[in-house]
Amino acid sequence: MRFSLTAAFLGMILLLPGCGDDPAQPQGASPEFSLLFEAYFEDSPELAVLDPATGEIQRPWGPAIGAGEPSPSPDGKSVLYSVQDLREWTGDIFRLDEGGTAPTLLTDSPYLDDRPAWSPDGGWVAFRSFRSEGSGDIWTMRIDGGDLKLLTPDPLPAVTEEDHPAWSPDGSLIAYACNANGTTDIWVMNRDGTGPRFLTDHAEFETEPAWSPDGRTIAFRRGTLDTTTDLCLVPAEGGEVTVLPLPGIQRLPVWDPSGDRLVFVHQPTRFDRPDLYSMTATGEDLQALVTDAVPGGCLNPAFIRK
Repeated sequence: MRFSLTAAFLGMILLLPGCGDDPAQPQGASPEFSLLFEAYFEDSPELAVLDPATGEIQRPWGPAIGAGEPSPSPDGKSVLYSVQDLREWTGDIFRLDEGGTAPTLLTDSPYLDDRPAWSPDGGWVAFRSFRSEGSGDIWTMRIDGGDLKLLTPDPLPAVTEEDHPAWSPDGSLIAYACNANGTTDIWVMNRDGTGPRFLTDHAEFETEPAWSPDGRTIAFRRGTLDTTTDLCLVPAEGGEVTVLPLPGIQRLPVWDPSGDRLVFVHQPTRFDRPDLYSMTATGEDLQALVTDAVPGGCLNPAFIRK
């Protein structure tokens, strides 16, 4: 694929209120971070940034077509993103650097490469790819696109699906979703792919893991594809799962850098617009962050250092 953000859009900034005339300013928001997310102002996704302190939404890269699934660098100066054509089941991963004239293409595969996740040390990318045996697997590569490594080879003749890689805060582990047990559950492996082990085992699907800043807890999504899904918490070493029930569909959780709150996508039903909300890690103090300001909805929130 060759879709990308272009230099013509760099530097364009549009300011919008987060939620009507009274934008949310969530308690516990970290002043040194903003909230990066995939926004649908029109039909195609673009990258947008919410300042939690002011409620303003910036579109620093303008209405570029197709940029989604943002993952910022640890220093906040660069962003990974994917550009996908799901009709053809293709896609690639790009890196956009601060002050750069054009994005850098990191993958160039005839298959779908997506779900980029930047490592805490800044040197590596974990991502999902369908380039191996036609199933989704977790791969890593250096931040320049080199040293590709498959971490989750299929136990042939069986074929398993792996998705949503997430680095632990110290970079030693990767959490991910995997259906090796017959249902999709939350798994953890060492960063080199060794030592895979499941943390959850439930009849409903479990996916989209997100590590707490202290590395002790993993938030994730549990439910069905068509009805209610809830956010849940599980100790990083395994153990009892805590469900944070809310009406409707909750997905794509990310922890506030303070570790006190979760930001996530909420939909009353799967037919409704996806909006950004937050709540405490105990499931209280629900707040709307971005609703009407983005007419087509929001996905894939991630905190970026200012």
